Amino acid sequence: MSVGAGPIIITLVCTVLVPLLLGLQLRVRLPRHADRLQFYMQSLSTVSMLLLVTLLPIQHWQELQDISRGGAFPAAALFIALAACGGWLLGGPHAAPRRMLSLSCGQPNLAAAMMIASQNFKDPRVALMLLVILLASLPIVVSLSLLYARQGSRNATRHA
Repeated sequence: MSVGAGPIIITLVCTVLVPLLLGLQLRVRLPRHADRLQFYMQSLSTVSMLLLVTLLPIQHWQELQDISRGGAFPAAALFIALAACGGWLLGGPHAAPRRMLSLSCGQPNLAAAMMIASQNFKDPRVALMLLVILLASLPIVVSLSLLYARQGSRNATRHA
């Protein structure tokens, strides 16, 4: 499979950058309306993602099984673990930014990736692999979050 950079850039500009700029303008000009709209947009986003995560495997169960048999979950877990480690290593000398970058790198932007996949690829296995990455990332990112929270509370207790 292949797709040029142009369609991906157009997809991201239209689905991420333009709405972001419109939202920032709305926040500046009509902050109360922006607050109200933010609640509805977050709810719509959450419901949409839940529907996607639920209906995609149901609709493409056989393809998901084929992907799973091919080692997709271990590959996705390795990808997430390496991304989180990379974030930690590039996070600088202080623990707080390292933790934040580690978590940010370990949790891919699934919404943007799904948008690119749905707009540029017809093969459902592309979106299914993104779902596999999401599922593989959850135990890793949750474990790191709990570990970092524990380390942060220990450090706060020591400095108090």
